[in-house]
This record gives sequence, structure tokens and C-alpha cells, in this order.
Amino acid sequence: MKTKILFYLFIFLGVTLSAMAQDDASFEGEITYRNFENHNKVVLKFSKGMAYNGARNVKVLIKGYNMHIIDESLHMHTLLLPGEDKAIIFNDLLKKGQQFPFTEYVNNYLSSFSPEDHVVSGVTLSNTSTIKDTGETKEYKGQLCKIYKGQVIANNGGTTSDIELWVSSKYDIYKCYWYFVNGIQVPGIVLKWTYDTKGKVPLFGQMSSFVASELKTIEERVVTEEEMQVPSDYDITVSKSPFKVLKLYGSTTKYLKKNGMYPTQIESDVTYKIDEEWDF
Repeated sequence: MKTKILFYLFIFLGVTLSAMAQDDASFEGEITYRNFENHNKVVLKFSKGMAYNGARNVKVLIKGYNMHIIDESLHMHTLLLPGEDKAIIFNDLLKKGQQFPFTEYVNNYLSSFSPEDHVVSGVTLSNTSTIKDTGETKEYKGQLCKIYKGQVIANNGGTTSDIELWVSSKYDIYKCYWYFVNGIQVPGIVLKWTYDTKGKVPLFGQMSSFVASELKTIEERVVTEEEMQVPSDYDITVSKSPFKVLKLYGSTTKYLKKNGMYPTQIESDVTYKIDEEWDF
């Protein structure tokens, strides 16, 4: 039953890559986002602190095929190094983390909206995706965005996600960026997006998550090699099981709450339309 619960959580909390050739002129630099998130009690209970209700600040560093996602609100880092077959997740307050095989980790946590089949715990998962270019355009942060909308239905997990993205084609991107949007194969950088996911877990009832994310800044710059490495004084445990990352999140949540650093929880249900001026 524990594995079953985790299976559903992966779908809700999931941000498909293989080795690919790409133009060296693709974007290198730093992107910052701010999210607003609202999850129901079932998701909150089993997420080990990964999910909370409120605002979340996220920084994304891209250098070649590598990507470093920094959850600044929880002090959690996700370092994706496909060429080295590594996904390293660590906390900069605890100075410890875990390393997993690249494909195992991204299939479990960062491919929940992928239109391609992916294997989780020996089970092949597939989605039906209707996400497409609507032909509409909107301007945001001085960039013209194409509007993509649609649903992703998890054929194995029984969840449905309504998704909208504003995508700018100002920069070419490395496909590693798809993991930041949970496997959606966008042709550029997402400036604003929302997803509303609902599903039902046997014995536990309805699960639901709403996330709205907006770009705050984007800077094209040289990302240093050090920014794509774990500091040398951190304790990193190597494991083949991505499930074990939940223990790290549990330790992180405990530390943040003990020291009065855990993000403020918002109790009321809130959703945003993507073309609104968001107030978070």
C-alpha cells in the first residue's frame, strides 16, 4: 500500500530526457519563478513536506544538458546530470543529500506530464495528452508567448490535469528544461503556467493539487562549473531507490519547522486564471 500511495504522489508532485544532440547556442543562464500552490489534506499528509499551501520561490540554472533546480523556500536542490547518470538532491541547511540513477529519478518525479511512456518501479506508465498550441498569443514581461492548453490523463494512475502554459520562443532551450515542467515538451521557456490535478486513491479518497507559476526574472549568462556541483563538504548518500528521497524531505521539514523557517501555510482554497494579475 505504501508503494501505491507514493505512486500517486509522484503524479501530483512531479518539475523525458535521453542523450540528444542540440545546438550549442541554446539558452544558458538563470531563471527565477514564483509559485502559488494549493494541495488538499491527502496530498499534504503523504508528501513529507514536499507539498505545502502558499508561495514557493524557485531558481533554475541551465548549462548545456545539465540543470540545477533550487527550491529556495525549502532550501532543496535538484541537480540533474544526465551525462554522468546522476540526479542529486540535497539540502543546503542540513548539508546532506542523496544521489540516484538519472533515469530512475526523473521517471519517478519529473515526468508526470510527459507524453512519452516512462517506467516507475518496473511499471510502464503512459499518459494521454491533448496539450497543443491554441493559436492564441499573449505578451508577458515584454515577450510574446504562444498559449498552449490541454489535459494530461494518466492512464495508469487515474488522474486528470488541466494545464495552460505561456511559452516564449525568444530563446532556444536544451530539452533538459522539459523536466522543470514535469515532462511537457515545450518549444521554449515557459513564462507563466498553471496545472490543476485531480485523482482518487483507493482507501484514501480524493487528491487534488493546483499550482500557478510565473517567471520573475531571466538572465542569459555563463553558469560556472561550481554552480553545477555539490559543495565538497556535503554528505551525499548513493542509492538506487528514488523512494528514499522522501526521508530527506522529512528531515528537511522537521529542521525548518523546528527553526521557524517552514513556509507559511495558507488555509483557504485559491486558484488563479493564468491571464490574471496574480497577487501572490
